[in-house]
Amino acid sequence: MRNRRAPAALALSLLATAGGCAMFTNEAVVRSTDSLLLPPVQAAPEAVQLELVYVERPVSDPLLGRSMWNELDQMAGIPHETRLNLGENGFRVAMCGSQPPPQLAELLKAGMRQEYDDPAGFWTNRRIVMRDGATTDVMCSHEPAAWDVDVVRGGVPEPKRYESALGFLRVDVSSVQDGWVEVQVCPEVRFGAAKLRHEAAETGWRLKDGQNVEAVPGAAFRVHMNLNEMLVLSAADGVAKRVGNRFFRRDDDGRLMQRVVVLRAAAVPRAQAVSH
Repeated sequence: MRNRRAPAALALSLLATAGGCAMFTNEAVVRSTDSLLLPPVQAAPEAVQLELVYVERPVSDPLLGRSMWNELDQMAGIPHETRLNLGENGFRVAMCGSQPPPQLAELLKAGMRQEYDDPAGFWTNRRIVMRDGATTDVMCSHEPAAWDVDVVRGGVPEPKRYESALGFLRVDVSSVQDGWVEVQVCPEVRFGAAKLRHEAAETGWRLKDGQNVEAVPGAAFRVHMNLNEMLVLSAADGVAKRVGNRFFRRDDDGRLMQRVVVLRAAAVPRAQAVSH
């Protein structure tokens, strides 16, 4: 059985502060300047820091149940038709403020306690500094696998088979005004053997190594978020064959596991050391 304890460099902290709950620490790609020969990189004024946390628990865990989602805002400013498409395709999306409600806070704290030397679950976190308007990819599924799923288009389920499939969220972050960002999320299935493909570049075309990419129909959405608010994504219940289920759920030696992804946009420290 694989050890699911996250590396120390990826430690998640939930620190109680006077204003609420501060979360997320640096990933290995954002290191202390003690190990760098060059001075810290000065982040561009328009840069945004995207912070991600993954928590995985058994589907039967009460922390993943209805009580957690009832504490969150599942409207999140997303149009009704888009929310309907997300739900029909097996995705669940919600938002909360900078201080997570009790159930979500307990879910994150349970991960912080590193109680998972057994196969009960795991957690990890990342911190990415992005230029305003840039795009990053968030991998949701665990490893490439053959998917036999129903993809819902216009309310009609369409059986699909994807070989060597992975679920990704393509995330764009743009500043709207002081203290506010627009986050655009597009769920994508990446499948098939990786090979060189033509991709549009600033001037002409370039070759890029990658898989086939297929966006989940009608599931892309955008929300306006105050800095430090949180966006929570996971699988919807009761849609076992839907594509979103394969993004966030997996069988681990007979135990069905579910992953929750939490995204937060934050201000970038004035001097941010970034190594590659």
